[in-house]
Amino acid sequence: MARTKFFDGDILRDPSFVLKRLLQRDQLSSAQVNDALQCLWEINAYDQNVLSAIASTFKGKLASLEPIYRQTWREIFEGFKHDRDKDFRQLLETPPLTAASPGYQKIRCFHHSKGFCAVGDKACTYSHDPRAPLTLEMFSVPMRASPLVMTQNQYTMGRTIYGGARNGQFAA
Repeated sequence: MARTKFFDGDILRDPSFVLKRLLQRDQLSSAQVNDALQCLWEINAYDQNVLSAIASTFKGKLASLEPIYRQTWREIFEGFKHDRDKDFRQLLETPPLTAASPGYQKIRCFHHSKGFCAVGDKACTYSHDPRAPLTLEMFSVPMRASPLVMTQNQYTMGRTIYGGARNGQFAA
């Protein structure tokens, strides 16, 4: 089947209908949807309604979707040039944060900073404030306890001369 890249639409109408119905009933796992998407990609059978059904079914499940599936689906959606569900494509690229995540509504939205966030201000789990940090690592710079840094020689020879306990070097 991989050699023949184009099929008659009548042949694929019934499987597409069944696939959409199973997706609407939420009866397919992410592995099964991945297999179906890869088959559609291999035979070059783009069905806008099937991809939209996948998007609507898995939009709320993207946080738990395995990264390899997200990457594969993103490549297939981009390869088919499926523009109907731009928010889903964006979520495949940058998965949503959970409410328990420390970066929830604090880290700057990459897509909004580039000019357009398809998810929207209300539903986006990232901050649309241009002053928001790009990462939380910006705030986790380790602080030294003492401004004094002793060499090994100073440390062993002159413990009381070069700072000692008053600079936090030794516990008394």
